[in-house]
Amino acid sequence: MDAKVYTINPDPDTVIILTNPVQDFAPWDGDAQSLIATSGAAENTSSEASKMIEGTSVNQNADTDTEANEHEATREIRYYVSSQHLKLASPWFKRAMSEYKESQKDPEDDLYHVNAEDWDEKAFLRVLRAMHGLFRQVPDYYIGSEGCAKVAVIVDYYELAKAEIMGNMFATWQCDLWLERPVYFESSQEYLRCKTLKLCVAWVHRHAIGFRQSTHDLLMYSDSWIETCGLPIPQRIIGRWLD
Repeated sequence: MDAKVYTINPDPDTVIILTNPVQDFAPWDGDAQSLIATSGAAENTSSEASKMIEGTSVNQNADTDTEANEHEATREIRYYVSSQHLKLASPWFKRAMSEYKESQKDPEDDLYHVNAEDWDEKAFLRVLRAMHGLFRQVPDYYIGSEGCAKVAVIVDYYELAKAEIMGNMFATWQCDLWLERPVYFESSQEYLRCKTLKLCVAWVHRHAIGFRQSTHDLLMYSDSWIETCGLPIPQRIIGRWLD
């Protein structure tokens, strides 16, 4: 099958090859949870959350779009981009394209080749467009807590949280994200997963108010076990909640 192609820079010197785009993002693996408030737990989270989020960093190698995901786990997606934009925004790309195999152009096409896997196709496209300053091609409508979380894991991996352009992108969604008031969940797991996605977004973007809100809700409505869904939320943070 031919690769799907996105040309982000019309005069590219780099191609990022995404294989195995994610099919099941952040699955909830925890045991059944009941929506019963844990007495006294939430009251202690506000000041603790502020301490945890300030000056702490994590980088783990680890949208609700309307259309269904394609079930082609091994398909290849190519993003044609500019290495200068990548290195300017991301310490990860700066290292990879200066010190490792990605720093050498492929003789067949005279492009730098960078491999990626497991990202959501559209979330990765949004991040790359933002890195190239193409904000008019990044949705200014709310993409849901899942869409924001799919972007956040990419921002975390490529160390983009401090990049001003990422802050601009997140700013277009954050008001809707924290004001989102779902009226119905089919299960407590669905509710808690939504809160965990928001927690991930708040942690990655260092959004203290969102972090406090998310930790409050998780501690209020979970039975001691906190499921991270494989998201870049440090285990030491989870452990501190439950102490």
